[in-house]
Amino acid sequence: MSDSNLTLEEKKARLRALLERQKAAKHQQSSSSLIATQRDREKEVLSFAQQRMWLVNKLEQGSGNYNMPIVLKFEGQFDSERFLQSLNQIIDKHEILRTVYRVEGNTPWQFITQCRLEQISEVDIRELPAKEKEQKLKELVRDYACMAFDLEKDLMLRAHLIQVSELQTVAVIVLHHIACDGWSMEILREEFVQHYLGTRVQRSAQVEQVQYADYTLWQQAQLDSEQTQKSLAYWETQLAGAPVTHGLPVIGKNKGSGQGRKHTAELSAGVCQSIEQVAQKFNLTPFMVFHGALSMLLAKNSNEQDIVVGMPSANRSSTQLESVIGFFVNTLVLRTNTGCDSIADFFEHVRNVHMDAQQHQQIPFDMLIDKLNVPRSTDITPLFQIMISQQARFGLSDLAANSVVQADNVTISAMESDVALAKFDLEVTLSFDKTGGAVEWLYDAARLDSELVQSLSHQLVKVIDFIGEHVSELAKLNLASLNLYSPDELQTLLLDCNKAQRMDAESICFQEIFESFVVNNASAPALSVGEQHLSYQQLNDKANQFARYLLSNHQVTPDTPIGIYIERSVDMVVAILAVIKSGAAYVPIDASLPVDRIANIIEQCALDVMVTSGQTQEATEKLPVSTIRIDDVAVQQQLIHQSTSNISPAELGLSASNLAYIIFTSGSTGVPKGVMVEHKALCAFTTAKNFVDVERITCIASVSSHAFDGFVFDLFFALGNGKHCVVYDKELYLNFSQFNHALKRDQVDTIFVTTALFNLYNQHQSFKDTAIKQVLFGGEKCDLATVESFKQSYPETSLTHVYGPTETIVYATYCDLQAYRDQAPIGQALDNNLLIVLDENKQPVPRGAVGELHITGTSLARGYINNETLTAEKFINNPYKQLFADIQGCEKLYCTGDMVYQLPNGDIEFVGRNDDQVKIRGFRIELSEIEAHLSQIDAITNAVVIAHGESANKELIAYVDLANAAEQEEYGQAASQIQAFLSERVPSYMVPSAFGFVQSWPLNQNGKVDKSKLVQVELVKPADKFVPAQSEVEMTIQAIWAELLNRPAEEISIHSDFFALGGNSLLASNLQLKINQAFSMNIALSEVFDKPSISQISSMIEHILVLSTQDQVAQEVASQEYEEFSL
Repeated sequence: MSDSNLTLEEKKARLRALLERQKAAKHQQSSSSLIATQRDREKEVLSFAQQRMWLVNKLEQGSGNYNMPIVLKFEGQFDSERFLQSLNQIIDKHEILRTVYRVEGNTPWQFITQCRLEQISEVDIRELPAKEKEQKLKELVRDYACMAFDLEKDLMLRAHLIQVSELQTVAVIVLHHIACDGWSMEILREEFVQHYLGTRVQRSAQVEQVQYADYTLWQQAQLDSEQTQKSLAYWETQLAGAPVTHGLPVIGKNKGSGQGRKHTAELSAGVCQSIEQVAQKFNLTPFMVFHGALSMLLAKNSNEQDIVVGMPSANRSSTQLESVIGFFVNTLVLRTNTGCDSIADFFEHVRNVHMDAQQHQQIPFDMLIDKLNVPRSTDITPLFQIMISQQARFGLSDLAANSVVQADNVTISAMESDVALAKFDLEVTLSFDKTGGAVEWLYDAARLDSELVQSLSHQLVKVIDFIGEHVSELAKLNLASLNLYSPDELQTLLLDCNKAQRMDAESICFQEIFESFVVNNASAPALSVGEQHLSYQQLNDKANQFARYLLSNHQVTPDTPIGIYIERSVDMVVAILAVIKSGAAYVPIDASLPVDRIANIIEQCALDVMVTSGQTQEATEKLPVSTIRIDDVAVQQQLIHQSTSNISPAELGLSASNLAYIIFTSGSTGVPKGVMVEHKALCAFTTAKNFVDVERITCIASVSSHAFDGFVFDLFFALGNGKHCVVYDKELYLNFSQFNHALKRDQVDTIFVTTALFNLYNQHQSFKDTAIKQVLFGGEKCDLATVESFKQSYPETSLTHVYGPTETIVYATYCDLQAYRDQAPIGQALDNNLLIVLDENKQPVPRGAVGELHITGTSLARGYINNETLTAEKFINNPYKQLFADIQGCEKLYCTGDMVYQLPNGDIEFVGRNDDQVKIRGFRIELSEIEAHLSQIDAITNAVVIAHGESANKELIAYVDLANAAEQEEYGQAASQIQAFLSERVPSYMVPSAFGFVQSWPLNQNGKVDKSKLVQVELVKPADKFVPAQSEVEMTIQAIWAELLNRPAEEISIHSDFFALGGNSLLASNLQLKINQAFSMNIALSEVFDKPSISQISSMIEHILVLSTQDQVAQEVASQEYEEFSL
């Protein structure tokens, strides 16, 4: 029950309980007093937070990403000696600022020194022109703020002075995060100003004597406490199965750069009042409301309900620590689920998450990572990549709030620095009071697009406004009720991105379009099959004769289904056109289908009649349907006497809303589903002109089964635009050299192929030296390497990536890939189509956010034959039809089930099926990315990856066609090599655990890989899970592993994962150190994380050693040649 339904007394009781929990938690934290100690040894342990910062510094090889700058402006008389003295007084007081970090005995330690600042660098820019001076000041501040620290030698505080004018000096004071946190920065500001102005008041000795090193010893002593174990158990439960990455769209696969950008949005007093109002209503803090609103926004933009963010916690539970500088801050992981029954319930859930996190906050975040064995990746921060916080002054100095401190002869003010160092993908900071506030968005520009961040900022205000306006109704409203768009914004989002033209296809039938070309192109070639060639007039005459035969001998009315069960031939095309001209709907049945499947189609359509040929007639003898054998002599005799004149649709009672055909596709239940396509949809497709340059082409090849909707393009687009259609036999188009010859002979300039065939044709150079001007391909996720290879081989050929379910008539989108590199979007809508990307609540997602693609427009099927339930599920009423009031055919939306997002230029990028999203160990995985890497192996021409199993037992299986592994015993070794190849390129969770080696890809009747048949392929595990070390390098590293992991060397396989065997971050650092010592080299710590097996790291080391030897030999040869030349 949500708080909105509680009585006042119940609310008070609940609040008292919460306060008691907080009090108990604080008592437990301070039960073991933190006291200053007499530390005799010269070194001390690192806190957990310091350990991680030390490791991060090593991973980033001493970058300035974790510097914390303070910029102060002095106006008036500046005293540089007093400035230096003030800083040294602070350094003297706080040991942590004069602490350095060195490794001894494979462990990093902190060593407290007696060092002070000896001098401060000064730069004089007084003489520069005003505009140049302003720019130079920014550059200097930025450079000083980003300059890296050497943790082994440097003071953790440095300062720089910039003299801007006679009476203005800017000071840049920089600390490293390993020695301080946000609270510490305010302490430093306060103490510095007081020392500089001579107003410093000494605090009590009890407080003054506590140092950060005392805290680290206290922290270590708490690790075995009962409360620590309870808290660890809480976090293990709370974070079990949490997503490892956020769902916001990132730019490509870029790693974080650390180079941040800021976007700040002001919050009006009204928005802040809304936050206060909701907070009071549901017993929340304003920050909890902010977190809840942001979580709802992230859910909307990522199409996810499971939202994980980080939140800093001051972690100064003892009053003794309030004035101590050091890296105390801890990070709490806040995991919320937006799928609550109501927003009121969700806010109660948010409050509980915060309270529980506070109760268990004493667990160091870095300890949590190791204890939970979080999957490691140098690409992302662990557990979360979005940090939220509230700007706080910690009750310290006025200067912290950018106020001005004045004395007799000087004014000191804090300057805003434009230095933005991004430690996460996104950091969102709230500053707030009743008069107004602001939200600062700091984001990694290499990971998130600026347009997305600005959109998030704009929408956050809308979310807060919504919950404020509906505060009394939140118990009845859920996330689906949240509307992020004004009518104008909705118009922009849904219409402005759809640039396709609208053609008038609502009132004509296809035969009318075809017959118009017969009048104007009577003698032009219309159809070729083998050695048979028909002109437009000849094809029209034959189709008219057979149509009249059907009308004379059978009860044919509009929408009557008639089966076409004929092999690829002229008769097949004549029968298709004749059925359409008779007013009936043709039902294509592939000649390769099993009898049971044909019987199912007959039953679903209630077929009374089916057109066959001599090759297919025998298979129909046991089927419950009447047949017309089109090549039967008696039938041919009757056809001769039929009129060749056209049949008017009006004469038949036929309209554009009647069916043209019914095509059956695979159903998820195993039962095929028949898609009913009307004339207006077919005509809308054939009259679309934005995806093919019809003025440029003349001849279209057909390699698609007539039972596949790709054939609709081959035949109907050709005949509906006055072009020549050449139908090829399957044996021919799968014989690559013969097909190449046929394309040359027939002067084909346009072809559509499935992605699988496209890969094969590119591999075998089937289009070489042909007249092909445009290749259209689609149907499956494409291989980018193949796309780039094609573009290099055929730079003058237009390559068009097309996409479209059968329900949206062949293609719904297209994309000219010549404009792209390393990307193959599905593009924009065809003419007569509209594309809408919606979330699970059928609300539009922002541009760049992932959602399900929905399609509307004239090119939409009627539905599924005799399946009203499925039709209602997939063809829904269009809730946005009022926006398309002037566009015909927008009453329904087709739900594709395909997840996509919109690129900045409006093109659509395909992500995957919504029912086929894969998560392994919490990571979202795009199987196509693994397939793309597999395709980079020279011996592999095609690859398909599937996820097998459920939940925690889910594993990846890769199916590949490997040319050189013929013997079964070779497959195991090949699997190991492929696995090793992938391990160097993708994270371990993306490496398949087993492989299927395919001799010949099973294709379905539509030319796509039949994944259901891949399960018949025998799986091969990589050769022996245990592989002993063999080379000298492998054995050396194996011995180092054995020492660090305390395991017998002979039990460690070269393919084992260091972290899976018990390695952690500190041990990884030790491993790096020992490897560098053993081989006299300097590999980075990141290499140990990226290459967590002996085989991976040894391969790299052996490569380095080979290069080093080659360089040494080259130098010796050069030296010898020089000596000989000198002599």
